Amino acid sequence: MKKNLLYLLALLPVLSLFSTCGGDDEDDDFARPIIVKDDGTTSNGSTFSAIDDKNFYMDYIKYSVEEGHLVVSGYDKTNFKGVAKIVPGITYKGNTYEVLRIGNSAFRGCKSLTSVTIPNSLTSIGDYAFSGCTGLTSITIPNSVTSIGGGAFYYCTGLTSVSIPNSVTSILAYTFEHCESLTSVTIPNSVTSIGNGAFDGCTGLMSITIPNSVTSIREYAFSGCTGLMSITIPNSVRRIEHDTFSGCTGLTSITIPDYVTQIDDYAFQKCTGLLSITLPSSLTSIEGSTFDDCTNLAEVMCKAKTPPYVYITSFRNISPDAKLYVPIGSGNAYKKSDWKSSFKQENIIEKEM
Repeated sequence: MKKNLLYLLALLPVLSLFSTCGGDDEDDDFARPIIVKDDGTTSNGSTFSAIDDKNFYMDYIKYSVEEGHLVVSGYDKTNFKGVAKIVPGITYKGNTYEVLRIGNSAFRGCKSLTSVTIPNSLTSIGDYAFSGCTGLTSITIPNSVTSIGGGAFYYCTGLTSVSIPNSVTSILAYTFEHCESLTSVTIPNSVTSIGNGAFDGCTGLMSITIPNSVTSIREYAFSGCTGLMSITIPNSVRRIEHDTFSGCTGLTSITIPDYVTQIDDYAFQKCTGLLSITLPSSLTSIEGSTFDDCTNLAEVMCKAKTPPYVYITSFRNISPDAKLYVPIGSGNAYKKSDWKSSFKQENIIEKEM
């Protein structure tokens, strides 16, 4: 018995070697550079064809040599179908190139694309890289990626979920515009800004978490997100830009955080489901048409002792009996200001804040 045990112990290193090297699993093949042999075959069985020494196709995905590394620059529109498995690197004619970027418009308009595997070598995704890929339903972006370009997933109408890594610091303009099937997004604490129209027209978006790291939410960022029922704006934001939440008909209440000083024009225009809003004591200005056509808005609580500047159109077409609650001692100032254009004198009510 003792001899058998010693024999098995002696065999363990050998067995371990076989288990490591014997089962060439597909994921392991894509964890290291693919070697292109002299006859054009590859170390993992992928299909390879060269345009020239700096441009070639691997499984009908085009790679181009730029500044000593590889960029995913396109795809074979005739033969590419379905799954894009981007390799971490390619060894060709004795040179090894690491894949660092998905280039601008690389898969633009590729309606047959259904899924993407991105290696940990990748550091950036270019502008409009996957725009119009209507068959793409989900994507996981690794933590190696620090930059996602503007419009990268523009009009990916089938995209239901996306994981934004902690390495990304900003969501640029139009990144997820018109991703109509996207239902929820968690923005990591690394993100400091959300760009123009970043989620514009994401009609399926029902919830989103915006962390306190975000200091800037740009114009049209959530415009037309009709499914959005609630949103928490972080205290780090100082200004609500124009049209940021316009047409968000599912919103029923909103609290503007402390330290916001200005709400720009059309910011909440046509939020027809909005019933109540709370405005901070820091507020100094509400621009024209900010709450225009919020037809069901019935209650506004403004904590500012000095009436913020408003236009006669700031609260146009709200409920005719809407009530405005203001700090004790501030009622007369509000009744004499332009707030009287939208609220009846008897409906401007002092209240302990």
